[in-house]
Amino acid sequence: MRCGVAPVTYPPDAQLLAINGVTWYGHAVGSSTVVFTSVDREVPIEITVPAAKGNPSDPIATLSTPIARTVPASASPHPSPSR
Repeated sequence: MRCGVAPVTYPPDAQLLAINGVTWYGHAVGSSTVVFTSVDREVPIEITVPAAKGNPSDPIATLSTPIARTVPASASPHPSPSR
């Protein structure tokens, strides 16, 4: 987990995941890793998960509640989707 990463740019048709109060953009990096980046927090957070560990969003579900409690939400998702 890394905090304060650069905001992620995602395509307009991207499926964002809203989990326990935090909205995430996830994308595969190669065949063995999924990277999730928060898109609705004042400070973007990135979590890298090995794809082989069952459902890659399970760690996101576990971490989203404490993130929602401690990292303020931004007024709007950032950055705007790429066009």
